[in-house]
Amino acid sequence: MWKQSSSIFFTILFTLTSFAYGQQAIINIKDNNLNEEIVLLQGEWQFEFNKLLTAEEMQKINSPVFVEIPHTWTGMEFRGTELPSTGYGTYFAKVIVDSKIKDLAINGKVQSTNYKLFINGKEIGKVGKLGTNEETAEPNYQNKIFHIPTDTDTLEIVFQISNFHYRKGGMSRPPEIGVNDLLLENRGQNISLSFFLIGSIFFMGLYHLGSNFYRTRSKMNTYFALVCLFTILRTLSINEYLLIDYLNFPWWLSTRIELTSFYLIFAFTVRFIYYLFPEYIPKFFAYIPYYIGISATVITLFTPVLYNSNLVPIMQIVTIITGIGILYYIFKASLKGDKEVLAALIGFILLFIVTVIEILIHQAQIVGEMVFALGIFFYLFSHVIILANRQNQTYIKNQDLSLALQQSNQRLEKTVNERTKELNERNQELIQNNEELKRIHDEKHGLIHVLAHDLKSPLNNNKGLIQLIKMPENLTGEQKDYLNKLEKSNQQGVQLIED
Repeated sequence: MWKQSSSIFFTILFTLTSFAYGQQAIINIKDNNLNEEIVLLQGEWQFEFNKLLTAEEMQKINSPVFVEIPHTWTGMEFRGTELPSTGYGTYFAKVIVDSKIKDLAINGKVQSTNYKLFINGKEIGKVGKLGTNEETAEPNYQNKIFHIPTDTDTLEIVFQISNFHYRKGGMSRPPEIGVNDLLLENRGQNISLSFFLIGSIFFMGLYHLGSNFYRTRSKMNTYFALVCLFTILRTLSINEYLLIDYLNFPWWLSTRIELTSFYLIFAFTVRFIYYLFPEYIPKFFAYIPYYIGISATVITLFTPVLYNSNLVPIMQIVTIITGIGILYYIFKASLKGDKEVLAALIGFILLFIVTVIEILIHQAQIVGEMVFALGIFFYLFSHVIILANRQNQTYIKNQDLSLALQQSNQRLEKTVNERTKELNERNQELIQNNEELKRIHDEKHGLIHVLAHDLKSPLNNNKGLIQLIKMPENLTGEQKDYLNKLEKSNQQGVQLIED
């Protein structure tokens, strides 16, 4: 009952599509107006494993087995045996419609991992190549719409499905039925919404990546941009399988992108939240989940999808545990009244909810479309608001610092001008003092020159007289000695004046 109620709720909420719940492989939608609504064919379908049967053969089985769609046979108890992930099987249901409605079509949706579709005994379409072993089967994911060539009110629908390349097989999504134009319109709307989300997320990521080159480098901005990048890749790989339908990616590459983008979104989101609130999130939360996600990515890139897809449930558990831990720390921090943390808490609660829904859809527990892309878009948008607020606060802080610096420069300039004025005044005083000293020096030099001249004149006269006195030859030795001493003393006086 919970599974049925959840499927109803999330189908209405996310796909805007009606539902029909069948019992014992009979789905009555005669009262549904298929001209105006699309109906999901959920509920009980008849199932047989390792048999590719027609509708007639399915109805002849004495003890039919009924399973609820969406359904995976992996691990299912079937007639006393637990089924493996690989194998093939047949799903059958009778759908009662209004025969007056014309141009009916059916969207087979994506099944694991290929199928043939029969209605009233006629093959009307296929995806991939149905096979009974790994060599003959070829996997593919496509949402194909097939026209229903009948005017009867009873449609005997048979899906023959095989899986030898993925961890689970079965009718993992209920097919949709409606008029052809409405199905095409719905698919077009989904594709348009996908490209709108891709474009919006691309510009969010590009802006924050550009911030690292033109503004302050930040690991927070880098990881935010990486989350945006791999969200785009995951959206392309799962929303209407655009990588396969429009870019012709092979199934194995598209599936690897689908899985690795999930692991890397998980790893980079954890790092982003840590660098957003490093004071609240423990450091080990930024490293252990991150390296788990990186390790899962490496394993997925270099091993076959059949084996590496078994990491998905493990990573889903790790994601839930990590998400609960981050919710705890952010909630604890929000009690301090920080508005940024409160906004982040709301955004992360939304991300956690859509992650749980995406896991339930992947586990074929509920039905939903565009859940993850829409959820992570609003999550990223909430964090864009936080980052924009931080940048605004940084801008205001820079403006305040710039104003304070300008005022400081003005005060410094005023101080420099005052000091310069004082220095100029002192310099002027020094110039005047130097000029006064030069004048005094010149006067002193002139006075000394006059004194020297006046003093040298009598000494020169004395020198001449001494030389005249020394001229006679009759001078005694004692007289000559006195005259020499007198001449020497006179010469010393002249030398002293000249120096």
